Amino acid sequence: MTTAVTPTGGATGVSTSVRPTVTFGEAMDASSIGPATFELRDPSNTLVSATITYDAASRTATLAPSLPLAASTTYTALLRGVSCEKPNPFWLATKPGRLPTRQRCASKAPFGGPVVPLV
Repeated sequence: MTTAVTPTGGATGVSTSVRPTVTFGEAMDASSIGPATFELRDPSNTLVSATITYDAASRTATLAPSLPLAASTTYTALLRGVSCEKPNPFWLATKPGRLPTRQRCASKAPFGGPVVPLV
């Protein structure tokens, strides 16, 4: 479960050097957070080249675009398919003797968002 995103959805006047962040309510599997799971797309749905980092202490993922974003342009950030450090106890209870190949979060997994437009 995400607990905060910056910038917020629908934000305007955002700096062209913005680095969108997502903060999680629980510890995440850092190896599950990267370009395939946290992305930024321009209005034509083209992937924006970026570096993704995860800070375990703050449980925050940051997307740093490789180049400044275009002014007065809406971008969409999407987070999907990330995994938590601890497996979901319900999943384990329903699959006795099996371990998940990717640990599902105890809260709403897999994530389907957030979507953060940047202007």
